[in-house]
Amino acid sequence: MKLFKLLSLVLCICITLPLYAAHSWDELNNQQQHMLLPFASQWHELDEQTQNKLIENTNKWLAMTPQERKHARQKFNKFKQLNPQEKQQLKQRMQRFENLTPQERKYLKQAHKKFKNLSPKQQQRLKRKFKNLSPREKKIFLKNQKRKQQRHAFINRFDINQRPLIKQMFKNMHKELRKQMLSQMKTLSKSEKHQYVLNLLEMDETERKAYIIQNKLQ
Repeated sequence: MKLFKLLSLVLCICITLPLYAAHSWDELNNQQQHMLLPFASQWHELDEQTQNKLIENTNKWLAMTPQERKHARQKFNKFKQLNPQEKQQLKQRMQRFENLTPQERKYLKQAHKKFKNLSPKQQQRLKRKFKNLSPREKKIFLKNQKRKQQRHAFINRFDINQRPLIKQMFKNMHKELRKQMLSQMKTLSKSEKHQYVLNLLEMDETERKAYIIQNKLQ
């Protein structure tokens, strides 16, 4: 009975890991086989995606510390108490998370960690603020957050000593000029974007403006 409860908990772990290739039962190690024992007889009948998900979640569980497992059990117990509609909404959120790129998942986790580090009072204030937004305002807010995450990820590709200078350059740039710059960068490869920003960084404000306008006219 304990094994079945543990298995149910593993299936509900929502952190997505990279997919494995299809496995035969004999390729699983002893710990994996123990966790997945209820599936032993039909393992060869499971499709690749189901096998992958079971292995992913099993490995995630096995890698957890005792404290993390305790937290996972608490989340699972909360999930069991949800009504069918709430469970469906949670599953949809999990699916949206799985559909994100690795970079987007990374920054979402970081944002969640920052939120958890806030005081309960600050968390409630942010929740109320977001809840009171109109659907259009929520859409704009989420779009802006995504842009910030993308900008943050891009800046982090540069040398650590260059990052604050690049942030300051973007901050000081006029809104319309920054819009033109971003529009030009969309057509560039990663290496070209990198060099483009380094070129801007070496210029003063006047040269930078002329450089962006000149590229727009070309």
